[in-house]
Amino acid sequence: SVRDPTDFKGLLFPIRKDQKCVWYPPKDLFPDNPEGKWFYFFDEVTLAAPAVQSALYQILLEGQVEDQKLPAGSLRILASNRTEDRAGIRYISSPMANRLVHIEFEVDVDDWSNWSLAKGVSAEVVAFIRLNRELLYRFDPMRDKRAFPTPRSVYFADLIYRQHGETSYTWEAIEG
Repeated sequence: SVRDPTDFKGLLFPIRKDQKCVWYPPKDLFPDNPEGKWFYFFDEVTLAAPAVQSALYQILLEGQVEDQKLPAGSLRILASNRTEDRAGIRYISSPMANRLVHIEFEVDVDDWSNWSLAKGVSAEVVAFIRLNRELLYRFDPMRDKRAFPTPRSVYFADLIYRQHGETSYTWEAIEG
């Protein structure tokens, strides 16, 4: 979302001798060693300006930029919040939306519990969420203006809990 269109399309550089341009593709899209599996992850795409989104069209649809191809078998993934999440996003353009397979993920307490225990989240926090399942994710776009329960905010609450223990300000910080 914070990239420039040239980060994906490259630059045209004029050569004065013959009035032609030379194309310089973006180096970070094309590895020196294209062997193996390559995974391109474009995060927060709906926060990107329309020019940045359109710079991705050829990469997404054809797996190339101008005449330079991404490594064979490369996987291109985009992630974003939904418009109804009120996350400050722009609408995704219809040409981009038409180049994608859209998959929506849902919060699952059991999956989160397994992940969080593997990441070292406190057993007390995991047990609390397992007993209060609705507190892993509760978002009301018409009501919630500040923080609200999400897997991310519960993880942050656990960090506060582990760093500060059971003090009076711990509970205020977690509530906030």
